[in-house]
Amino acid sequence: AVSILAQSAFITSAFDSREQLAKCDILVEPELAEYSTGSFSSTAGIMKKGEEAGKAYYQIFKNLADSLDQFGPSHKIKQPEIHNEYVFDEIVIVGNSTIQNEFITGKMRIEPGKEVAISHIEKRLSILYGTQYFEKIWYEIVKENGKQKLEIFVVERPNIQLRFSYHYDSENKGGIIGNVTLRNLLLNRSRLIVEADLATHPNLFMDYFKYLGRHQNLAFGASGVWSKNELPAYDSLGSTSAIFNSSYASGGVKLQSTILQSSTFGAEIVWSNLVLTPKIINDDLRAFSKIQYSNTAFKAFYKYNNLNDRFFPTKGMSAEVVASTTTNLNGKIIIGDTLTLGSDQLEDFLQTSGISSINISINPITRISTKVSLITKARMKISTIKSNTLNLSEYDFVGGFSPSLINSSEYYGVGIKEFGIANYFYGRIGFQYEIFHNIYLQGHINYLDTQYPVTWIYPDADIDKVGDRYRRFGYAAFLGMKTPIGPVSIAVAKDHYRKGWKSSLIIGFHY
Repeated sequence: AVSILAQSAFITSAFDSREQLAKCDILVEPELAEYSTGSFSSTAGIMKKGEEAGKAYYQIFKNLADSLDQFGPSHKIKQPEIHNEYVFDEIVIVGNSTIQNEFITGKMRIEPGKEVAISHIEKRLSILYGTQYFEKIWYEIVKENGKQKLEIFVVERPNIQLRFSYHYDSENKGGIIGNVTLRNLLLNRSRLIVEADLATHPNLFMDYFKYLGRHQNLAFGASGVWSKNELPAYDSLGSTSAIFNSSYASGGVKLQSTILQSSTFGAEIVWSNLVLTPKIINDDLRAFSKIQYSNTAFKAFYKYNNLNDRFFPTKGMSAEVVASTTTNLNGKIIIGDTLTLGSDQLEDFLQTSGISSINISINPITRISTKVSLITKARMKISTIKSNTLNLSEYDFVGGFSPSLINSSEYYGVGIKEFGIANYFYGRIGFQYEIFHNIYLQGHINYLDTQYPVTWIYPDADIDKVGDRYRRFGYAAFLGMKTPIGPVSIAVAKDHYRKGWKSSLIIGFHY
């Protein structure tokens, strides 16, 4: 395909410039040089392939040029003038039936009579597509009667959309996701998502979203989550000592803005409740029948994401900052069939004073070459919570390849959700190499520390060990592939301080 494109450009150029053709100069249009078989490739590589293909036909092209010279000057093709900035007299929306023109033009932030760059148009189109109201979006610049007109063409998604997907991973097992999306059900410029994961560990998710304001830079949201999962307990050597069934439910409302490019910021209130019941228990915990904890959290957040792909991105960055204050902390323990200990009786096990925390994460990915990317990640949590309490929703459960519990995150080389920690730093560095098209090899080193730099920033932080030490590191390797059903990957990892390797198989994805 590359050779054919290059030859086509070469032959076309022969009729434009016989002098260049006679010298066998290779002409490749920039668009062709940048695009190959559906993916962006190296310009230099395509130029080389086109030149190699053209040299095989050098004499034929030269004879053709000599023959054309006998007919005198040829018609010169005038290339259209391309500008980087335009001033539009009119903006026309084509193809919309239920989505109002004001919604589309508000997202585009383009006003007639004002100069706008092509790069701005394309960035705003990507944001418009990100609203998930449209199947396709494209644009044309039309000049008629001395006036410039921007035409934006859209293909709307149906107001009711039903989708299914399958996922499996060796840590969380498998399931089928059913997704119902209802657009403009209650109000214009709104959407409701109801999603159920019919899995070994099932969950239900609901999210209502309503754009506000003329330019739709502000939005109101309401969401609810219910999940049933497992929370294992480990000893200091990493062996499972107990397993609890967890039932988590939460609901919240938020107000957010997307006025900044690739960014979202706002505030929300979340009410949550977590219940643990024993599934596999050791002798020390056999008396416990139920542990319950609930709270109310006020959060302010900022999120940034300009990664170029959801799975196996090769460049860009994602980042998140969440500051929260938790109040109305209540908990209870039920022992046996009758004895219930409430918050007032659990002073040594339940923190009832307000808990403040800040979570910061950043994930920059730098493209080193067309095939290789540097992947880095850093995450830190600092909070005022005490260690070893029943305030279960305030901890991060760290460990495994793809933990799915609320407030959980990965650490390659140990058991899934092995460490429940309130203050810690996590860092990771690795490389990604695209072996073949859409097939990737990754290698990582990750590091976990509960002392530094947390105590440098907040000396009063209550720290705890991760296993039998305050810091640990491990290494991992992934082989992954993009497929129509989502990512497929196999991975192995090892914690440096323990024997044996952990492994993982992931097919598809879940939210």
